[in-house]
This record gives sequence, C-alpha cells and structure tokens, in this order.
Amino acid sequence: MRNTIIFLLFGAACLSLVLHMFLRRGKTFLAIFSELMTAAGLLTGLALGFSLENLAVPVVLLAGISLLPFLRKEGGDEL
Repeated sequence: MRNTIIFLLFGAACLSLVLHMFLRRGKTFLAIFSELMTAAGLLTGLALGFSLENLAVPVVLLAGISLLPFLRKEGGDEL
C-alpha cells in the first residue's frame, strides 16, 4: 500500500505534466497541480521512510518531462 500511494502521487504529477504540454486552456492549474503532486509524493515518501536516493529518480524524471517542450523547434533551423 505504501508504494501505491507514492506511485499514484507521482503518476498524477506525470499525467498533469503531459496534459500541460498538449492543452491550450488550464495550463496554469495543471502546472501548479503537477508541482503540488510532486511535493506531496516526495514528502509522503519521506514520511513513510523512503530515502532521498529512492525518491530522487521519479523527481528527476518529472523534471525531465517538464523540460521536454524546450526541445521543440518553433521555426527555422536554429541550433
């Protein structure tokens, strides 16, 4: 059960990040919701006795997902 709660919190954060990238409306809400779910997952994991080494993997993955829109080229062949 302990892993399920953390999995659901980080999963909700990941889902809201993906929706944030594709939706045009409600972006602010989804961005704030994603950050709140990430913080809740991190704090819940620490409260349940997980180490920061174990919790760093999903946090770094979520940070990588949030940086994906910066890889898209808006126009032209810029480097």
